Amino acid sequence: MSIRLRILLALLFLGALGAPLAVLLGALGAPARGAPAYVVADLGTLPGGANSVAFAINARGQVAGSADAAGGHAHAFRTSATGTLADPGADLGTLPGGADSEATALNDRGQVAGDALAADGHDHPFRISATGTLADPGADLGSLPNASDSWALALNDRGQVVGFADDGAGPDQTAFLYDDAATPRMRDLNALIPAGSGVALEEAVGINDTGQIAATGTVHGQRHAFRLTPVGLARPVGIPTRRGRDGAADPGASVTEQDTDNVGLVRAAGAKSARPVALCSDRCATGAPARLLPPRARRDGARSR
Repeated sequence: MSIRLRILLALLFLGALGAPLAVLLGALGAPARGAPAYVVADLGTLPGGANSVAFAINARGQVAGSADAAGGHAHAFRTSATGTLADPGADLGTLPGGADSEATALNDRGQVAGDALAADGHDHPFRISATGTLADPGADLGSLPNASDSWALALNDRGQVVGFADDGAGPDQTAFLYDDAATPRMRDLNALIPAGSGVALEEAVGINDTGQIAATGTVHGQRHAFRLTPVGLARPVGIPTRRGRDGAADPGASVTEQDTDNVGLVRAAGAKSARPVALCSDRCATGAPARLLPPRARRDGARSR
């Protein structure tokens, strides 16, 4: 008699004696589940659709993403804190003349950002209010000059949007920042970097409420992660300065400069110094000339980044 058959007979015998399920599962080597740690809410689909995908959630519990809609197209959606996709208003629609949309970011104010096909057949980034839809005036954020398609990837509670754009002619793409306080509102982040820096920002993938931007790109041909920090940004209260193994302060954890300079610092992962980047915060004058900062040397003994 095989070992597998003996185990099966033993399980059947234990089952006949009323052995608990956990004992039976344990005999098979399967772990017994404890108390559930989460309550699962199926958000369903849009009316007439079959599938849905979530991309973001905010502190309220609202969820945003993309779902099949009637007619075979995909529509961006945003739920209420306790609602589903079947609720009125969950379907955010499309840009006028467009067919498809997706929501990729959602802030704690309820604003949604994403991308959608526009009437010209190209992808445009969008941002809508907490109660708005893509049909609202101003939802279409447009695109960079000479860029055929653009996609929004993140937004903060100030409504600033970041993402990337390309001209459709090749593999190159460029990171952008959309800011209501700037002129023009949509700016190519690479156009703000001093000539000769060797940095090419391809995607801006995140932006926090202080205006710091996480981006991906290349420096002298090598792919790096970057953090862009507006000058004059003080470290948030209650967040301790990170320290290396030797106890020295991490120079990349906080950047403080005079806010009158329309310049930020970008540090490549593994780089020994931060590279200067022109970047205006909401407190600096629109259109103020940028003054370049010299590369910032790392403090002695600081942890390598």
